[in-house]
Amino acid sequence: MDVVQINKQDAPMFCFRVQGSRKVYKLPLLGYLPAKYFRQIKAVIGSDATDAAALEAADVVLDIFDAYCPGLTDTMSLAEMSAISSEWQKASGIGLGE
Repeated sequence: MDVVQINKQDAPMFCFRVQGSRKVYKLPLLGYLPAKYFRQIKAVIGSDATDAAALEAADVVLDIFDAYCPGLTDTMSLAEMSAISSEWQKASGIGLGE
């Protein structure tokens, strides 16, 4: 049996700074996130486009922010987090539901 070795790649990062802060936060581009996050988002959204599903998906996104940018969600509003998420998706070239 042949065994194929897949080299783990360093994830390209989306780097951002919150106005008034010197700290630079980093998130892996969406295609490089651990698959478990996509599984959670897909389980929540599926084909359900309700507000409840959107809120549950937002909760998964907040978990991602907590994992990669500790403390950020404690100081940011949902509108600010939405703006960061939008820029992150643009930089990644894909959306969270894809």
